[in-house]
Amino acid sequence: MNSAIATLIRALLIFLFAGSLLIQFLLPNGAHEMAGDMTEVQHLIWPFAIIGILAIICFQVVLGTIWHLLTLTVHGSVFSGASLRSATIIVIACAAATFLASYPFFHMTFVLRLGGPGFVLGLIGVGAVGTTITLLMLTLRTILKAATSNRLELDEVI
Repeated sequence: MNSAIATLIRALLIFLFAGSLLIQFLLPNGAHEMAGDMTEVQHLIWPFAIIGILAIICFQVVLGTIWHLLTLTVHGSVFSGASLRSATIIVIACAAATFLASYPFFHMTFVLRLGGPGFVLGLIGVGAVGTTITLLMLTLRTILKAATSNRLELDEVI
């Protein structure tokens, strides 16, 4: 891989990580402002803020894992067990983030019966996007596993 491209990708990963740290810091205040004067959801500000922070941590884990995969690619060892473990971590983190991001919408809509159609659409949107990304990452992990297996067979032949 071209070192300029790897450096650019690393810079973008650092930018995304810094942005996610900022969002984590601002999330509790934003949740408090969104709740406003609605007394029926005041008790949910901190639990939902913590859930949001945990979902962002899942995103940060994915960023760190992508950094690791990039390092493996630069060193030419992307077809290894380490890359498969990294791909598995990405799948698990995506699934966890999907669950965490969907839960507040589900709770507000079906448990508290608040929020109206916007929350139902939010639940559907977050669930659909998160599930799609998770399944895409699972597919890419399967492809990586097959490529790693083929690479090991070719190494034995050579």
